[in-house]
Amino acid sequence: MSNWPDPDKPGVPLHPERDGRHWLFDAKSNVSFPEFWVAKMGAWAVGDAWTARRVAEMGFHYQGPVLTPSEADALRAENARLREAMYFYSGNHAIPNNGPWGVNSNDFGRVAREALEVKP
Repeated sequence: MSNWPDPDKPGVPLHPERDGRHWLFDAKSNVSFPEFWVAKMGAWAVGDAWTARRVAEMGFHYQGPVLTPSEADALRAENARLREAMYFYSGNHAIPNNGPWGVNSNDFGRVAREALEVKP
């Protein structure tokens, strides 16, 4: 599996209409590396431009766009908020394995998501 956003367009990153850096993974060398997508060319700027087809044929896997520092900070903050909520609910036994209201281990994910939902 190459994990390209559109399976019908291997080698094309998420939001191909915008220039930007994206993480690619080479399974042969087990290395992730950022490469720059040039929207106007519809190609990767790797010394000489690599076409989307060439990148796909080389067997690279797509991992996603490179985050800006503010995007990374926002994800870290969200992760911390979710972790804190999960520790609270699990530590206070607020999500039972088998509760009287029909919550069982199969419903844990649903109950956890509802508990973590941001309420206005």
